[in-house]
Amino acid sequence: MMKERFYKTQDQSDKGVEVEIVKKEELGRGEFGVASSVAIEAGKHKFPFVLKEYKSEVSAKDELQKYLDAKEAGLKVFPTFRISEDGKKAIMTTGHTPEWVCIGSNNENVGGSLESLGLAKIKSIEEKSFDDFLKNFFEQAVVASKDKFSLPYDAPFFFTQRNATENVKIDFVLGDLGQVGKNLSGDDDKRRNMKNVKSLKVALNDFIKRNLEDPRIYMGKINEAARVVDEMLKADTENKLVY
Repeated sequence: MMKERFYKTQDQSDKGVEVEIVKKEELGRGEFGVASSVAIEAGKHKFPFVLKEYKSEVSAKDELQKYLDAKEAGLKVFPTFRISEDGKKAIMTTGHTPEWVCIGSNNENVGGSLESLGLAKIKSIEEKSFDDFLKNFFEQAVVASKDKFSLPYDAPFFFTQRNATENVKIDFVLGDLGQVGKNLSGDDDKRRNMKNVKSLKVALNDFIKRNLEDPRIYMGKINEAARVVDEMLKADTENKLVY
């Protein structure tokens, strides 16, 4: 395959990086285009990435801007997102590593569950790390509220340890930014914040139900973490209305 240059910015004002895609395997197709797992050569090194090929240049630039906005706002996104010189492709960090597996879809038939990847379900999550995870996860709704971001339920990608099933640690990132953005929903602050908490809760419940042997033991903590953040955001919104 031919070499291409990818940039961090829409105006391509940075130097960019020249890479060659040497291996490509389709992951799935969506509204905006095709996503593939690829191996990229840059200089003498080879790296795993996700390649997104968009149906239009507008979609690619739109998602890059959403990524830059989300990153600037402090939302937890992948460390790398670069757009091609022709503006129709992008490369982004892959969630799969030798240590971690990324569950990045709500469709269990295309990598949305451990079983679809040929891996066993999780028997238990390490208690302390799960408490920390819940705090950091639902905190995204607080961060989003500051810049009026909408967070759809399919935005989060989840990570779990590849070769463990007991006392597992999990993590997350906002990986699908297609519908993430400022003022996209047209809702007022109260309704948008409520929707964001609900979206995060639905996404996490879906991940837990499909990937744990006994998901019921974690539902109480998830519901309580969501309730606390929801009430905090409601109080903050009401205080702003008063003052």
